[in-house]
Amino acid sequence: MDEERKLREILMDSPVGISIVARDPWERLFVNARMLELLGPSTHKGPKSFVHPEEFEIMMRPIREGKVVDSAIYERRRVEDGRIWWSIMHARPIVFEGRDAEVIWLHDITKRKQVEIKLKQLMSAQSDWLWEIDENLRVVEFSDNFHKISGFTVAQIKGLSMREFGDLTRADPNIFGAFLADLDARRPVKNLEMCRGNGSDEQWVRLNAAPVWEGETFKGYFGSTKNITDLRKAQNRLVITERAVAPGGMVAGVAHEINTPLGIAVTALSVLEAEFNAIKLKYEAGEFTRNALEAYFETCEEGIGMLSGNLRRAAELVQNFKQVAVDQSSDAPRKINLYSYIQQVVFNLAPKWKSAGHEVSIEGDQNIVTETYPGAIGQIITNLVENSLVHGFDEGAAGHLKISVTVKVEEIQIDYADNGKGMGTEIVQKIFEPFFTTARGRGGSGLGMHIIQNLVMHRLNGSIDCTSQIGQGMSVKIKFPRFVGQSEK
Repeated sequence: MDEERKLREILMDSPVGISIVARDPWERLFVNARMLELLGPSTHKGPKSFVHPEEFEIMMRPIREGKVVDSAIYERRRVEDGRIWWSIMHARPIVFEGRDAEVIWLHDITKRKQVEIKLKQLMSAQSDWLWEIDENLRVVEFSDNFHKISGFTVAQIKGLSMREFGDLTRADPNIFGAFLADLDARRPVKNLEMCRGNGSDEQWVRLNAAPVWEGETFKGYFGSTKNITDLRKAQNRLVITERAVAPGGMVAGVAHEINTPLGIAVTALSVLEAEFNAIKLKYEAGEFTRNALEAYFETCEEGIGMLSGNLRRAAELVQNFKQVAVDQSSDAPRKINLYSYIQQVVFNLAPKWKSAGHEVSIEGDQNIVTETYPGAIGQIITNLVENSLVHGFDEGAAGHLKISVTVKVEEIQIDYADNGKGMGTEIVQKIFEPFFTTARGRGGSGLGMHIIQNLVMHRLNGSIDCTSQIGQGMSVKIKFPRFVGQSEK
């Protein structure tokens, strides 16, 4: 009796609502003060104490059967004053006073639920639908408007694993695979853009998700999804436009480079023409001598050499420009020597970086042959260089741009770096976002790095990472398969 009395005293003073009920017949054997405070003066209200009365039977069924109940959450109502609150309930079978009974714990989690509801409301304003998955990465809930946007009902997807959900919605396997990897690693997901479906029903979405933890126990994910199909179509039109005009942007620079060898060739031709006319006059006047002929031969040899070398140089410039321009306006893959191709692209950009006093170095394996999309490579290198020129250096500051190419088994890696003024963490985190720029008034469109990311991920089937610190320059690491159609190793 002393032990039972002590137990009652302990339970009575508990900050958690506790009651003990006998199962057969149903009888309440104990109720502590906190439980009376939570439920009101009378605890025998049944369905009336539930905002959703049908949940009363859902709650009572396992209790009557003597089963364990863990973390059952219900929206409750105090009958006396109508106050709405949220409870989380636990129940365990015990023997109390010689009878089979059930001990029930109730916690008031109203504040937590209010925060969750406000968070959902806030996220709903920025999202098209919200979703939850459990600790096994299976779908628990999708908000109602998911059906309107996707065509799938919640009943069709509830209980599916996220991998099954990706297959059902025909999500891009590469991006969705990266998404699943984040979930498996319990990492937050931030602004991940993904394509679902194809052709006329293609849909683009942006995902954000945060892992939910109770102490050290992983409980699942709470996430939001926004339909960005219209935005993505608008972006793609801008990307296509920018890619189309990119060769035009190189014309002035290439024309400047061609002007030098052509100018020398024209000068050499003028000298040859003058010498020819002079030797002809001497011949016609009968003043033609061996010494004059030898001098003429010497001038011709020198002039022809100058003509030949400079015309070949001009032809190479035109060919380089033509090939890069064709590649940038074409989606066709082909085999290239990556090192040489990057040299061509950088050379075509030379007027831009030379005029600012910069230096560009290209390092790495000079014999890497890859079958890929050279147009994408050219656009990536062009945008990286132009990004450095616009953002990386103050006016008048000369810098160094470095490009390194390596191959590891069947994977290509391009490392790009400049020694400019660098960026803070908050800018690095946004650098691939569309229309984000720190040089709005200086020619920055906010699309350069976004186009690079799209080309790397969706055209080259690769990955890209950017790192930078203020005063320490910027570096970009790009990896992609060596041959078209291979997955990233």
